[in-house]
Amino acid sequence: MTDFINKQNFYLLVPFIYLFFLSSVTKASDKSAYANPSHLPQQSLTDSEIEGIAGSWDQFGVSMAVDNGIAVIGALKAKGFGVAYIYEYDGSDWQFKQTIESSTPSYGDFFGSSVDIKGDTIVVGAYHDSIENIYGSVYIFEYIDGQWQQTQKIVSDEPQYESHFGASVQLFNNWLFIGSSYDSYDKLSEAGRVHVYKRTGDDFDLRSKDSH
Repeated sequence: MTDFINKQNFYLLVPFIYLFFLSSVTKASDKSAYANPSHLPQQSLTDSEIEGIAGSWDQFGVSMAVDNGIAVIGALKAKGFGVAYIYEYDGSDWQFKQTIESSTPSYGDFFGSSVDIKGDTIVVGAYHDSIENIYGSVYIFEYIDGQWQQTQKIVSDEPQYESHFGASVQLFNNWLFIGSSYDSYDKLSEAGRVHVYKRTGDDFDLRSKDSH
């Protein structure tokens, strides 16, 4: 009879033993996470470190691209027209190096709304560029004499109001893809289109316009 009661008590205690064990494992796991915080950011980048530029509504980080230790970060409302920031990795941290802007800035261009980098070429979209018409444009920068310098500005061969030319950009070898997400054609309103350019010599030239 005593053995039966002991066994019965043991079975009643099993759920509580399990909960105690589970609680102990969870607490140990939490302590391990705090002891080795690999999930925490190693560095935070903001445009507040660049004197005279940072402000509310800058939208720093709206776009970014990284290649071979160089990061390009867009802030489409910085200074009112948009700025892109360039950082380089020094082996331990990302160090600010330079800002790049449109050669013909105007309020609301959204320069930096899209960015990409491959090797010595940076591409920056400004899908509200061209002031009253808001056609959009894309800027090409090359690394020359230790600085990133603008070498070309690309606009659509068939510019349309609010077509958002430059809303997305992508480099691949000598090819450049430019998204025009509100482009209209063949009686289709705001259907979107991708313009494909290829580098020939120093500049990118239009090769095709692809739509779905």
